[in-house]
Amino acid sequence: MLTGSAFKAQVVQDRQTGPIVEGSGVSDTWAAVAATFVVFAASFGVGWWLGGRSMAFAIIGAIVGLVLVLVTIFKPTLATVTTPIYAIAEGLFVGGISRVYEAEYSGIVLQASLLTAAIYFGMWFMFASGRLRLTPKMQKVIVTATFGVFAAYMLNMVMRLFGASVPFIHDSGPIGIGISLVIVGIASLNLLIDFDYIDRLNQTPHERWQDWFAAMGLLVTVVWIYIEILRLLSKLRD
Repeated sequence: MLTGSAFKAQVVQDRQTGPIVEGSGVSDTWAAVAATFVVFAASFGVGWWLGGRSMAFAIIGAIVGLVLVLVTIFKPTLATVTTPIYAIAEGLFVGGISRVYEAEYSGIVLQASLLTAAIYFGMWFMFASGRLRLTPKMQKVIVTATFGVFAAYMLNMVMRLFGASVPFIHDSGPIGIGISLVIVGIASLNLLIDFDYIDRLNQTPHERWQDWFAAMGLLVTVVWIYIEILRLLSKLRD
């Protein structure tokens, strides 16, 4: 999540400058997406197993994942290399974190996974059927809201260093739950940016790195949604 807003800004910028032509063929973006998620799923399993023994691998995965996303934001052409490694690192992190949540709230990982899948396929259906399209105005609203959430989380991290936190953001009361619902909604709307970017790539010849860049962007969004749903469900359990 901490790099989600910056990643979306890069996707929007890339979309505005248009895809880059490479020969006469069109790369298979969805193949890159599928490969990325398969690697992530396998790494998630390893992270889950390791999470029952030590959280060191999850912490390392989080740090490596953050660095790789930042590198890819500033150098998108490296996405063919950074995306698969990011999927491994993020899988270790999410798998470990999920093991912790499951130990505290039995069944929460399955619930979060099903809700994440429901949101993903629901948003995809709305986009693919034309019921929900990404307009320039909507895009600006989504990116602005995402940066707002990013700023709130960064402020909270800084405040935690001094023994404080942003009011209500971690509370399990009605306001805290409401905030989590709003954040889940914002994260879900980010899928429109990913779907729109992938759709444009599949319609125009482009360079191979753009396929992997799109795959990383989609994984960033899905992981963000999943983590936020875990947080929301834990608040409801409390």
